[in-house]
Amino acid sequence: MVHGLGEEAKYRLFWRIGIVISNFLYFSGIAAIHTFFRKVILKKYRTIILTYHRVRDDGRYSDISVTTKNFENQLIYLKKHFDVIPLIEAVNSLQNGQRHNRDQVAISFDDGYKDNYSKAFPVLKRHHIPATIFLVSGNLGKSDDMLNIEEITSMKSHHIDFGSHTVNHNTLSELDADGAAYEVHRSKQDLEKLLQSKISLFAYPKGKRRHFDETTKSELRKAGYFAAFTTENGALVKTDDIYELKRIGIRQCPLSVFKVRLSGFYESRPVFFIRNLFEMT
Repeated sequence: MVHGLGEEAKYRLFWRIGIVISNFLYFSGIAAIHTFFRKVILKKYRTIILTYHRVRDDGRYSDISVTTKNFENQLIYLKKHFDVIPLIEAVNSLQNGQRHNRDQVAISFDDGYKDNYSKAFPVLKRHHIPATIFLVSGNLGKSDDMLNIEEITSMKSHHIDFGSHTVNHNTLSELDADGAAYEVHRSKQDLEKLLQSKISLFAYPKGKRRHFDETTKSELRKAGYFAAFTTENGALVKTDDIYELKRIGIRQCPLSVFKVRLSGFYESRPVFFIRNLFEMT
């Protein structure tokens, strides 16, 4: 329903609208009431996956970054209000239909930027929080901006797991069948050889539903991946396709906005209907 705007312009517009709405929901108490009703009255608890890209303090790449201070404040909030678990544990819990009596969260990073090691990793380690980084295997060590094997090995020994994000970060739905198969299979092979451990999780480049298809998911099964993650917003639910799991994208924002985004308000049925109607998902 939003016409005449490019994808990036639409994203920026919706982000600004979201900031205003989230602050209203937070400071009016509506979000808190929603959370109380969900958790205390309905006894409904959520498992969510957060998607980060970069942690940096120079103001660049603000649409995919958070500052170190903001990141740490977010982790402190998560530790207080969620069980922070490894990503693979969240997937196993979903598969096994396990019930839990507290909200759960797992943390993921896409692309494998060097600041994941220099900025995010010290904070994660200080707070004893696990995370999974989805690596673009063809980019490792190729520039000063990307992780190298020494940094990956260091993190691997401190509760940081790794998954595949293809070889070249190509949009899989834009490739022919052979090209998509190469990205899916070769990245897994390269990372397993590099890390000397099994790679079972995959994240789609760009990650919206239009960026992959059923053929892609079939190749993931053939390659032996256990689960795959999109950038579609939402919590994990037991009816989810294991190769089409939702996450919540995080970027620099006030802590009030962060809290509302994680509250479940935006995924409630009437609100989600409105978001779909205005293409705000």
